[in-house]
Order: sequence, then structure tokens, then C-alpha cells
Amino acid sequence: MTIKQVIVPDVASLSISGATVQLLEALTFTDDGKHLVVKATFTEDGGLGQLKYGYFLYDIENETYSLNFNTQLLSTSRLSSSIIESLTFQGNADDYSVIASVKNADEDSASLVHLRNGEIVSQDLLTDVLGADFDVVVDKQLLDDSGRYLAIQTSSSALASDSVPDTNDSPDIYLIDIETKNVSRVSMIGGAETSDPAYLQNIKVDESGVSVGFTTDAYFVSPTSIDKNSLDTSGPLGTRTDAYVWQMSVNSEGELTGNPSFTLLSVAQDGTAAGFVDSSTGIYLSQSASYFSSTSPLITPNDDNNASDTFINRDGQLTVINYSSTEAFDADTRVVGTSDNGRYVLLLSSASQISGSSGAGQLVMVDTVSSQSIVISQNAAGITGDNETISAVITGNARQVAFTSL
Repeated sequence: MTIKQVIVPDVASLSISGATVQLLEALTFTDDGKHLVVKATFTEDGGLGQLKYGYFLYDIENETYSLNFNTQLLSTSRLSSSIIESLTFQGNADDYSVIASVKNADEDSASLVHLRNGEIVSQDLLTDVLGADFDVVVDKQLLDDSGRYLAIQTSSSALASDSVPDTNDSPDIYLIDIETKNVSRVSMIGGAETSDPAYLQNIKVDESGVSVGFTTDAYFVSPTSIDKNSLDTSGPLGTRTDAYVWQMSVNSEGELTGNPSFTLLSVAQDGTAAGFVDSSTGIYLSQSASYFSSTSPLITPNDDNNASDTFINRDGQLTVINYSSTEAFDADTRVVGTSDNGRYVLLLSSASQISGSSGAGQLVMVDTVSSQSIVISQNAAGITGDNETISAVITGNARQVAFTSL
């Protein structure tokens, strides 16, 4: 295993009087694994400490930055005054699609800008979709691998249909077909809205259709008695929170068709909702299975480590990801990524089996077929990082991993 440190990009052009990079994070690899999308969080020298963000494409083989997305998304006059709040990328260096939430200094809200191969396709994607200018605050956005479907989480009511208006004043999830401009509301039960928020986690498109993973306290399964904990408003924090996948088929033109279905991922051994899924841990959808993390001890037998575990849901059959075939992680694990086929899973954990003498959280990759675990955040001598590893991404073939360590 070889580890190389990614160099710090030049953010001087994105500031007025110089800048200092505070943090580097990897957002995603390109499909071919040759480039890495890097987010640089920086502050302006002599400023008031406001965090700003630069987004770049890093050439892994040549160890240089080949693209600056800020310069592609913003005019020269706005480079230092505007903020790119979030960015999602799909494709390769020579054929890519980007959706970025851009807030200009003279505007109250951000716009979703669609960039394709260096050319701006839309300065405000949501205005194009809605046919009018609305103030839509996007909490989170995810673009599928094909670049066609965009899932967004928002509390705005603008994207709701006239027949089912959004009146719950809480986060909902919508799916936008960028080609047809059609909007589908994911967080609806039986054609009606729910009062509980829904938190977007993942999106996947394959031959079976479009899948969107989310967490919620509401019940999205029938009969509702399966998700009994949604009625337990007096239970401990997390009692009601479960992991779900919304799925809808697509026709030969790639358009959504038929009726949506919901799958409850976090199922206890008695067939009811297990709860205690942390909305910050995420849901990951692969070709063969779905993954989530939960502190519930009810999902698999003999779960007595009093920790957050990561589970695999494969066609309704749930198994826990252990450190080895016979040994469970003895502290919290949090899933942060999987290979395309779902065999290799990335976990962040401070378990004693991987944390080393520092006790700091580390990044471990687990082969779910062989049950082998490999600590990624360690040097050639096998010494683990002396501070927390906080995020990571993996290529589809699991041959490369990029992570941020403090």
C-alpha cells in the first residue's frame, strides 16, 4: 500500500488579499480513477475568519491540479466575493457534469449552477425547472453517476406540486430529471406528505431504476405496524430514526415510470423497524446491497458491544460488518463509502483493534467476502495516524482511497 499526500492548491486567485488553506477534503474520484475532486476550505488573510471554499480537479499521476472549478463557475469579478457552498461532480476529466450551489455576494440566496465540460449550461437550474424565480434554499444535493438525476433536500415549498403542496415546514427530498425538468417528491407516503423531516443520504441509478437513500423518523412502509417506533415520541433520542430506500423504475428513454416503492433497511430481528440510525452516518447503495450504521442492538444476534455498528442489507437479509469473521469492532463504526460491487466497505472507527496507541479514529477498509480488515490511515511502518481521520472516498473498483486526516 502506497500513500501520497495531496498538495495544497493555490487559492490566492479566490481571495482579495491572500488566503490560508485550513482543510483539504476529497469529494469523489472521477469514474476512471485518474483524478480526484478536492475541496479546499480557506480563510482570507486579514479577514474576519469567514470560511470560503475552492473546488479543484487533481491529476493523481502527475500530482498537479488540472482544473479550478471556481474559475469555471464564477466570473473574474466574482471570484473573491462569491461562495460555492457545495458541489457535486460526475464523470471524467474530459467529460463531466457539475452541479454547484453558488451564492453571489449581492444576492440573498444561492443558485444551483449546472456546468458541463467547462461550459455553464444553466445559471439557475431550479429556475429553469420551475419556470419562475423562487427562493429555494438547498440543504444538500447529490448527482447520480449518469449526471441525469439530481436529488436535493430542501425545506422550501417551491418544488412541491399544486395537488400536494408542501406545508410541513421541514426538510423534504425531491428528485429532478435534468433532461426533462420533471420533479418527483421522494418524501411522500401514499401520495400525501409527512410532517417528519427526511434527510438525503445517497442516490444510485442502474438497470432496475433510480434509488434514493434517506433517513427519517416517519414510517414509509406498509403496514405501518412494521415501523412501530415512529409513534414512540417519548423514547430516547434516535428511537424513531430509520434508514429507507425509495426506488422507481425507468423506461427505455431513461424517464421515471410506474409507482415508487420504499424499502426499510434498518430492520430488527423481529421484523420491525430497529431505529437509532444516525442521520449523519449516511446510507450507501451498491450494486449488490445497502449499508447503514446504527446503535440499535436489535438488528443482529449477540450485539453487545454498546456501539454504533455498520450493517449490510442484502435483499432483506442483514449482517453486521465485524473487524474479523469472529471479532466485532469494540467501538463505534461509521460507513463512509463502498466499492461499486459492495464487496469493499470504508469505515471510520476508534475501535481498539485499529486505533493504535493514540486512540484516534482511523480509516479501515473491510473485505466483506474474506472478512479481512485493512487499516488505511497508517504509514509504511504500520503506525496509525496520531489524530482523527474525518472523511474518505473510494474508487468504484476499490483500488484507490482518498482520506483526510488531522
